[in-house]
Formats: sequence, C-alpha cells, structure tokens
Amino acid sequence: MIMKKRENKLLETEMNKGDNAFARINATNVALSVIAFICLVMYFQIGKFLEDYRVVLLFPGLADEAEISGNKVSERYLMMAAEFVTSNYVSVSPATVDTEFSAILSLAHPTRYTDMQKKLDENARQVKELKTVTMYGDVNWSKGMALQALPASRYKSVVGAHTLTFEIGRSIFIGTGGEAPDTRRNIIELDYVVEKGRFWLLDIRLENTRASL
Repeated sequence: MIMKKRENKLLETEMNKGDNAFARINATNVALSVIAFICLVMYFQIGKFLEDYRVVLLFPGLADEAEISGNKVSERYLMMAAEFVTSNYVSVSPATVDTEFSAILSLAHPTRYTDMQKKLDENARQVKELKTVTMYGDVNWSKGMALQALPASRYKSVVGAHTLTFEIGRSIFIGTGGEAPDTRRNIIELDYVVEKGRFWLLDIRLENTRASL
C-alpha cells in the first residue's frame, strides 16, 4: 500500500513537471507571437515614416527653405531648383563662371558627374573667351513650369528621373560702354532625380530662341 502511494506520488510529480514545461512552452510561444506582432507593426510604421518624412533643405546661395520627401520634392523646391540653375548656369561672367559652375557640379549625380563636368568646362571656356560679356537670367514665372517623367531608358543608372521645363529671360551685356543688352527668351530643360531625400542634377539644356552660347 505504501509502495502504491509512492508510485502515485511520483507519477503526479512527473505529470506536474510535464504540465509546467508545457505551460512554459506556451508562454514562450505567446511571447514570441507578441514580439513578432510588435516587429510587424514597427515595420509598417517605419515604412510609412520613410515614405512621409520631410527634410528641409536649402540650395547653395539661396536663403529660402523647401521640403523634400523620400523620392519626391515639393513645388517650392522645384522653383528653387529653377532659380538656382538660372543663377549659376545662365547668370555668368568670365570672372564668376568657375565658382558658379562649381556650385552646379556639386549637385551632379555620381553617375553623371563626369559628363556634366565636361559640359560645364566647355561652357566655361567659351564664356572666358568672350572676356567682356556678362549674362543675367531671370525665371519667367508667368509661364509656369512643366514637369515630365522620363523613360527608364533615358538614364539607365537611375530610377524616377524627371525633366523640369521653364522659361527664362536673358540679358547679354557686351563690352563696358553702356550699350543696351541683347535680350532674349530661352527655355531650360532640367533633368533631375531624387534619391533617398537627396536632389541630384542629371543634365541641363538651354534651348535657345536665338543663336547664343
């Protein structure tokens, strides 16, 4: 009888151990499920944050602020881009062209840096040869801006490239005798891409209504 009681006691003890182990396994599974759920929620929250986050940026030489978000920019940012390019690509003189073109080149996309440098160097050489010519440009905001997505084949190394098109008025002063400037209207086509919150220049084209640089 005593042996029987001992056997029952041992069996009950082992059953309790099994129940406790099973309970611990269940608790561990519940904890893992909670952690997985939290990670999932955080994943979507971080993704939403990366999609919606805003960074306030300034263009070199411009005092105004504008927002850039993920792979997109605000309309104000595009206006600043137009002003920046007009100030540094169009409004140049032999004395300032190197500094201004350096500012342009600082925003060149890494895959386009060499090509843009060659283009800017050639333009700078032409400006310096003129010696007494000074050019000024202003964006014609009354004409607005046009934005167009570029096909992937245009720049194979980037995704999401766009062309920003706008009109400028340009005045060309020749010599120092106070002569009236040669004025003309030009169209600028600015290719750009925004990658991870950074604005990059891909190309700048100055479409002339009359022969010029």
